[in-house]
Amino acid sequence: MKAMVPLIFLLMLGSCAEQSQTAAGPPRGCEHADKVAPHVVRLFNGNRIASAIVSGPTELLTVRHVSQGLEIADDWQSVLIAQKDERSEDAWHSAQRLVRLKRTFPGSMEEEVHVLEMASPLDWNPHPTALRTMPLSHRDQVMGVGYTGGLFSSASGHFRTDGPASDARDEYVKFKMDYAPGARQLHGGSSGGGIFDCEGKLAALISRNLRSEYNWLGQLLFGSSNIYAVPVHPVAHEIAR
Repeated sequence: MKAMVPLIFLLMLGSCAEQSQTAAGPPRGCEHADKVAPHVVRLFNGNRIASAIVSGPTELLTVRHVSQGLEIADDWQSVLIAQKDERSEDAWHSAQRLVRLKRTFPGSMEEEVHVLEMASPLDWNPHPTALRTMPLSHRDQVMGVGYTGGLFSSASGHFRTDGPASDARDEYVKFKMDYAPGARQLHGGSSGGGIFDCEGKLAALISRNLRSEYNWLGQLLFGSSNIYAVPVHPVAHEIAR
């Protein structure tokens, strides 16, 4: 009987948290992730899959651990770059390109923003993304897009300030993505993908992905964050130069 008390207490807390969120009107995430899909590409070097954002005709944005995992550094490295064709469910664009690390910018505590250079533009002319130059506010609606396991994945959600809110360069920004039942979550392969605001501007680069089955208690009690990302607004003007 005593063992049941903590469980009952946790369930009561979860219920209260859910009621509180409902009463406050839980934020609805942005919809229509297809409008930002043309900004996001899949990277593959024969061993690892990751994501990146198209920022110019021959430039991609990603995070440091993606560059390291794909062994992209100062020397040219062959990478297969692909993108789901927005006009068809089963069609893809793909091209082999030589890629190297062009520039790095300070990111958060364990991460950096990396600019990758391609030796030549992609044949299908994907759309460069606009960068957000202002920080998000608590509960702002967002869209997350990446290539989980190499497959196009997206989710809507909102920005949270549920952790230390120090300088943006010293701390990840955090998001709560609301996955539909059975939806493909933004995890392995989505690193380097994007968190976009509802205007389609890139707000952050995905870095850490907490799958809900590993974060069930936090989800139950607090609806806690399940995406940690690196904000781009502190370096947006420098990237655009």
